[in-house]
Amino acid sequence: MVERIEDYKWSSYNEYINQDDKVNLIDSEFVQKFFRDTEEFKSYMRDETEDKGLEYSPKKRYIDGELKESISLLLEDVSLLQTLDKPSRDSLLKRIKETTGASNRQLSRVLKIGRGVLDKIKWFYWCQTK
Repeated sequence: MVERIEDYKWSSYNEYINQDDKVNLIDSEFVQKFFRDTEEFKSYMRDETEDKGLEYSPKKRYIDGELKESISLLLEDVSLLQTLDKPSRDSLLKRIKETTGASNRQLSRVLKIGRGVLDKIKWFYWCQTK
C-alpha cells in the first residue's frame, strides 16, 4: 500500500480530481454530486477515521534474535512463562503480542510455547472486545 492515496495506481482518486491525463474509465459525475468542489472531495478523502481498512501501516519484521531482545524488555527470562498462572501468562503474552506485533508462529518459536496457546489468547481477547 501507499501513504498517499494519489500514489496508488489502482485508485480512481486521480480521475475524480482530474489529475490523470489518461482516458477516464469512470463516470465521476455521480460522486461529484456529493461534494461542492474538488477541494471538498480531497478533504473528505484525507479525513482520518477510526475505520479499519487497508491503511498503510508497515509491520516491524524481526529476526528471532531481535524479537528475543524486544521481549526481554517485558520479560527477562522466557522460561518464567512456564511458572505463571494461566491468567497472568495470557495477559503477558497479550502484551508481548501487542508490543512486538510479531506473528503467533514466530512468538511460539521464540517463547517455546505452543502456537495454539497464542491462537486461543488472540481469540479470547478478540471476543472480549466485540
